[in-house]
Amino acid sequence: MDFVESIQSEGVTFERVPMGGGSTREDSLIVEVDTENEEKNLDALDIPLPRLTRRYQRESRAIDWMG
Repeated sequence: MDFVESIQSEGVTFERVPMGGGSTREDSLIVEVDTENEEKNLDALDIPLPRLTRRYQRESRAIDWMG
């Protein structure tokens, strides 16, 4: 909650919703690219994503105990 409250000072707003038993679930929010607006340059919105290394990597030397 400290993080949420700290970014509210930057203008980010959140809604409070009931959680737990007895509360109703709302449908998921779907976010899509606005392809119908011809004034938007969709190529300018296409940003390259960096290729990240794996969080976990296998060490085959460590599991070769029978060899």
